[in-house]
Amino acid sequence: MKVGDRVSIQPLILPRDDYYGRRGLYHLSPRMGCDGLSWAWGGMGELAVVNDYNLAVVPNGVSDIQAVMIEPAAVAVYAADRGGVQTIKDMTEEAVGVDVAMECVGLEASLNTCVNAVRNQGKVVKQGFDALLDKSVNHMKILVTV
Repeated sequence: MKVGDRVSIQPLILPRDDYYGRRGLYHLSPRMGCDGLSWAWGGMGELAVVNDYNLAVVPNGVSDIQAVMIEPAAVAVYAADRGGVQTIKDMTEEAVGVDVAMECVGLEASLNTCVNAVRNQGKVVKQGFDALLDKSVNHMKILVTV
């Protein structure tokens, strides 16, 4: 990577030196953060300060519009994979709810919508990062995800 390269940012700040980080389970660390939410710079700003491991060079054949969609698309694809999604449809054949609902934003309202949308024994995949949740509670231990 060199100055002037176009890059895509993977925004999770993942500690490498704690119990989870040493095992490659960075996303489980209570010290995990998110660029633009866990510190004052970055996010939607014109300039950002990020760790080198958060950057990937964007190939020349990828447009700027496509490049900015890499990370949000990756979140949705990962959630679909975790939920075992194979076909996308509005409802089950009997209209009793969806088999899998994916929360990828991190808002309580969207999580509630997912819970209300799934059929009995359906799956809710909680993928969104809750920036505004009470930091004194480890929500990763409370949420039941697939």
